[in-house]
Amino acid sequence: MSTDVELAKKEVEPEEQSFWPAAVNPFNSEYTQKAGEFLNNGLDGIVDFTKSGLSFGERFTLGLYNKITKWSRKWFTHVFLFLVIVVYCVLGALSFQAIEEPSAKVKFQELHDKQHKLFYDLFYMAKDKDLQNSNINDFIDKFLQTVGDNEDAMKSLANSKKRTKLQLDEYETPWTFWSSMFYCGTVFTTIGYGHIVPQTTLGRSLTIIYAIIGIPIFLILLADFGKVFTRGLKFFWAFARRLYNRGTCRKSKDANQSETFEIDDEFNLPISLASGMLILYILAGAMIYTCWEDWDYFEAFYFVFISMSTIGFGDYVPEHPIFMMCSILYLIFGLALTSMFINVVQIKLSKTFKNASSKLGTTIGLNMAKEASEAGSIKIEVPAVHNKSSLNDISEMTTPPPPVPQRTENVPDSSSPKEVRRKKRVVKK
Repeated sequence: MSTDVELAKKEVEPEEQSFWPAAVNPFNSEYTQKAGEFLNNGLDGIVDFTKSGLSFGERFTLGLYNKITKWSRKWFTHVFLFLVIVVYCVLGALSFQAIEEPSAKVKFQELHDKQHKLFYDLFYMAKDKDLQNSNINDFIDKFLQTVGDNEDAMKSLANSKKRTKLQLDEYETPWTFWSSMFYCGTVFTTIGYGHIVPQTTLGRSLTIIYAIIGIPIFLILLADFGKVFTRGLKFFWAFARRLYNRGTCRKSKDANQSETFEIDDEFNLPISLASGMLILYILAGAMIYTCWEDWDYFEAFYFVFISMSTIGFGDYVPEHPIFMMCSILYLIFGLALTSMFINVVQIKLSKTFKNASSKLGTTIGLNMAKEASEAGSIKIEVPAVHNKSSLNDISEMTTPPPPVPQRTENVPDSSSPKEVRRKKRVVKK
């Protein structure tokens, strides 16, 4: 009876219909399996599907977009660090120019007045009749006194390249945008030529803060660019090795001929390759500076070496603003190359020291073992003061007592039955 009632209820009550259609029901086992496959496979095959109906220009644009996306993911860190240092240099140049420009105008006017005072003193000294009638020693004393009273004016005239009064009266600010950029570059690269320096307290304080922030950023850039140069040199080194060994530039498809030289960020290059690249970079830079500046080749080489070693005496400095900015870029890449060379040499020396220390430790250990074995075979001679009785007493004292016999009891044999039978056969024989 109860079963008939339940059947009647099922016929009366409608079946519960799901809110989701059967094709896209997320709780369906078949749908969840397909969703998992989609998540695992990603977008494989979608690009080819979209390319099938595109024209050549659209396919080219899509392929170029994919290439740029991969390139941006690979080179984002390097480009980002370079843009950070460029923006930091631009902001510093604008800040120093705004702070130091008013003070530079005031300094120029004061120095201009001192120069004119020197000219008037020399003019009246030349027209002094008493000085004209005196001897040469009096003239020298008067001239040295005049020069000593106008020392700043004499130094500025000696370092200036202006040769006429019109040029001398014309104001040229030392804090242009490009010269300020060059100054910022000399700060965070720690070269510090000293040809242009801040004169205000605010500018000097800003230089300290600018260096504290800029030097770590530049060191990070050097480390990153050093790895980039390492990968580039390894790529060309592997290319040259393939060309030399197999006469082809393509990679070998044979698994037995796989290359052992990996292109990575490790500084395990040959020292000859790293040093040759650095020397070639310096020689090429010196050649370029002979074309830019009025220097001979040795002076240009001297400037490049002093700059890339961050000594920065400041006796040779590029004068043209564009050449200043090119010098900053040249020195940034040069310092990165120098950093790579130092890392290569450091790793090579550390490996050499480890090998030497291990060999030295092995040699010392063998010698100590040999000495110990020789020391064990040496006979000890007893002095003559000891007689035989004393030696016998000593031998009796040092001789161990004889072992005490122990009582043996019948202990049940725990051998297996096979072992017992085998022992009985042996006894009977």
